[in-house]
Amino acid sequence: AKSAFQAYPPDDFEVPDGISFANVDQTSGHLVESGGLRLPFYTGTEPGSSTSEEAISGVNTRGEDLLKQMF
Repeated sequence: AKSAFQAYPPDDFEVPDGISFANVDQTSGHLVESGGLRLPFYTGTEPGSSTSEEAISGVNTRGEDLLKQMF
């Protein structure tokens, strides 16, 4: 299987503006320094940030359909 991927080297993924990553405990959902899952967030909505409480409460701060925000 490894030889099949040698012809296709991995491309660097360019993170879009406004997206950041955080390490999150898969059980509690809280930030962790190491381990956990590395997950993408809209910048400012990471667990533990002040605006993440709005996201958790379900407040639609973007003024658009919540399903459209996810995709």
